[in-house]
Formats: sequence, structure tokens, C-alpha cells
Amino acid sequence: MSHCQKYRILKSSTACLIVMISVVFASMASAAMPPAAGTIGLMASMQSEQVDILVPCWVSASINLAPSARFVSIGDAYSDYGVGASLRFYRRSENVSPYVGIRSMALFVSPKTGNGWTDFVIGGAFGGDYFLDEHFSVGVEAQLNVTKSAEESTRFGNPGGTNINSAMGVFAAVYF
Repeated sequence: MSHCQKYRILKSSTACLIVMISVVFASMASAAMPPAAGTIGLMASMQSEQVDILVPCWVSASINLAPSARFVSIGDAYSDYGVGASLRFYRRSENVSPYVGIRSMALFVSPKTGNGWTDFVIGGAFGGDYFLDEHFSVGVEAQLNVTKSAEESTRFGNPGGTNINSAMGVFAAVYF
């Protein structure tokens, strides 16, 4: 057998192996679907230095409603609390599922001394989740938010004003 013939056999074998591995991974990936309606989970959302905890509830195969909470303690200076919700509308129910949605949150600042204040955020979101299986997902989201700051707030750099800003978040979820 010549060197060229050995090379062709090796090349054909390698191509066949790559195709077989691709088919196996594709079949594994296509088996992962979003959770069924009525499923509830626990999700962490990370944006810069803040972490939100969400409880995603699948209202239907394509709609997810998630109440959320946040708590940050800044040493002896103040505590920062937040409550909110997000609503996602998934475009398709596959292992990679894009969505559009809306998020809102009220952010309460409680200083150790003096009066506290409240800021508000509402915004649109576009993102996608990758469902590893029916119990786990990871995702990424781009947001365009409108914020309303309290007079005392420096959170958005515009005390007492209204801002438009963008944000990016990553998510990890487990479903029960």
C-alpha cells in the first residue's frame, strides 16, 4: 500500500469519526428542551458586582414569569434591597431558545443613619437560554432600561432624574 493510499484511508476514517461524534452531540443537544408548564426553578443572575435570585415559573411552554430579589450589604454604610419580576416570551422551545422580555425592579437603599430612598428600573430584554436538559440552563441577556432615581440617590449618576441605560446579564438556573 502506497503512502497516498494510507493517507486517503486515514483521512476517510477521520472524517467518518468526526461525522459520528457530531451526530452523537447533535442528538444529545436536540434532546434538551425547556421545562414543562408548571415547572418552578431557582436562578441566579449576575450583572457586574450584583447578583439577583429569581424564581422562574413556566406559565406555558413559551412563557416564563420570574419574581426576583436582591440584597447587598455595603459594610457599615448601608444595605441595598431589591424586589422585581421578569417576564420572558420564548420564540421556540428547543435546547437553544431565544426570548424577548421585560424586567422591572424597585431598589431600596437603607443607610445605617438617615433616611432611605427608592429607585425604579424597567426595561426590555433580549436573550437566549441554553437548556442542558430539563433541569439545568445557562443564558445571556442584553437589556435596555429606563431608570428613575430618588433625589438622594447617586446609583445611576442622575439624582432625581430619569436615565436610559444598557446592561448585560448572565444566568444559571436549576428546575425542579
